[in-house]
Amino acid sequence: APCDCTWGQAPPDGSGAETSPQVGGAPAAARGKRYAWMDSGDEASHSDGEVESAAEPGPRIAGEAAAQDCRSRSRSRELPPPSMREVQTMSQLIRVLEGLPRAKLLGMAMDDAAATLQAAARVRYYAADVFSDVTSGIKAHLRGRVPLRPQDIADILGALADMNAYDKELFEMAARVLNAQTTAPMERAVRRRLLEAFKKVAHDSELPIIRQMAMQERAARYEDACVEVATCWQKPGALSSSAMPLSF
Repeated sequence: APCDCTWGQAPPDGSGAETSPQVGGAPAAARGKRYAWMDSGDEASHSDGEVESAAEPGPRIAGEAAAQDCRSRSRSRELPPPSMREVQTMSQLIRVLEGLPRAKLLGMAMDDAAATLQAAARVRYYAADVFSDVTSGIKAHLRGRVPLRPQDIADILGALADMNAYDKELFEMAARVLNAQTTAPMERAVRRRLLEAFKKVAHDSELPIIRQMAMQERAARYEDACVEVATCWQKPGALSSSAMPLSF
């Protein structure tokens, strides 16, 4: 039945309470408040502004996000070096080591083991839990009967001495191998590298190879001094106090 109530008037039942006309079981005033924003341009613009401000980050947030994205892309583009000989930073060395299984570390050839230790000495990084596998593989080579290059042995001993990672057993095994290969030719630079490594760690050995290399190095220095004196004496108009006779 149609409602006879009007705004601001009491219903015919005499209760004295003002009521609002209902539509579909809900008060019209509540319905008006609920959907008033649909008819208001100010509310719509305000709501749109809030949505845009929430969707678009501020300059600081956007800048931080861009910087983080740039760093992540640069890290993803940075690849580890292809070999240990090209390692120049500690992070490069760690990435290369992480890609090597333990069996690979234990079974490294002498030249690869030397390059690994040289890279570690170059970046000043030594982890005993990792490089103990490398030195174990080196000891296996030193126990073998295959001739080894003095250059590889010098690189290994020199790197361990530079990192203060002295292994007495390994140094003695290397001296034993060198002592057995005395007939093999050895470059002077390799001999000096070996002598420097043995001296730096104060390795004491009864094998004659270290004394022999020291004597060979002294003889080579004497020959260099003689050549230098002869060269200076033969130059016209050049007198050197080292080449001048005592009775002059």
